Amino acid sequence: MIIDNRGHALRFLTLWFAAFFLLLVSSLATPSMAQDAAEKSSLIAFVEEKISTENFRVGLNGLSGSLSSDVSLDSITFADRSGVWLTISKPRLIWKRASLLLGEVDVESLSAESIILSRLPAPDESAPSAETRPFTLPDLPVSVLLEKIEINSIDIDESVFGLASKTNFVGKLALENGLLDVDVKMQRLDGAGGTLSLVGDYSSEKQWLKLAAQLIEPQDGLFVNLLNIEKRPPVSLEVAGEGPVSGFDMTLAFDVDQSSVLKGALKLSGVENGQTVSAKLAGPLATILPQQHRAFFGTNSQINATALLRDDGVIDISSFAIKTGNLDLDGRARLLADGFLGALQVEMSVLPNQTQKVRLPLAGGGNPT
Repeated sequence: MIIDNRGHALRFLTLWFAAFFLLLVSSLATPSMAQDAAEKSSLIAFVEEKISTENFRVGLNGLSGSLSSDVSLDSITFADRSGVWLTISKPRLIWKRASLLLGEVDVESLSAESIILSRLPAPDESAPSAETRPFTLPDLPVSVLLEKIEINSIDIDESVFGLASKTNFVGKLALENGLLDVDVKMQRLDGAGGTLSLVGDYSSEKQWLKLAAQLIEPQDGLFVNLLNIEKRPPVSLEVAGEGPVSGFDMTLAFDVDQSSVLKGALKLSGVENGQTVSAKLAGPLATILPQQHRAFFGTNSQINATALLRDDGVIDISSFAIKTGNLDLDGRARLLADGFLGALQVEMSVLPNQTQKVRLPLAGGGNPT
């Protein structure tokens, strides 16, 4: 698996556990470190150096407890050249040291009082270019069992995706003999609430994946505010699939106010320089648009698209087609790694209705043409 600037969440969660894991392994090699404060400080410095890079610094602060069973820190910080962008407060790991005799790391609990994401990190220009490799699980000498993962509060700043939010996080994870089982859930603590859950199984040997993700939000939830849907109705979004990673098929269902708005299929396929995504979706999308625009977009919309997610961060949309009401649109586009539009080609036809007049969906309602 490639972890680059598109995978910040996965990266810091992986390093959070890796920091604890390195502390435990190092302490087993030199047990005296668990007793002497000066040695503890040396151990922390050693681990920080191993998991940090020039523009990605990890700080472990205030080590306490017993490394053989119950270890905690005051905080773990993640920083770039501009300073700290993420802080994990009061992380704690409770594990069974005797489980190593059975060839496993059995963690009863991995927890934290809070995580604060104040901004996204700056791009790491010093990082090596990502290499094209198929997704695979790490080949560990022991199995890993996280019986309980719990974060009481995750605070995300408005600058990250446009709206500030506070959630919690609970879950469990098992990694053994190339098999990964994940069951996690997030619940919004501010605003109207809402839940996001993910259950998944992955086999590295068979390259087989099964997953089910679901977002459920009541009225005035985070998702409808991001999409600016009128009256902020309750929504649910479900994505599920099972099959080989080389050609993974998923179904998608998006409901608004208990009515289907969009459903269809997505397909992911690995290629030499990235991954292709194709989508075939349909539904009455106009029902979530402002009232004055619904006639133009009609009672049913069809969306077809094919894109290449390149390993260098560029997204090549080789084709997209939208057919809905009075609109028939085809085109292609390219999004650069920094998110800016690199190329766009569009062919659009506005189809007349029975009155030969079409009201365009412009600000203020437009004029019939």
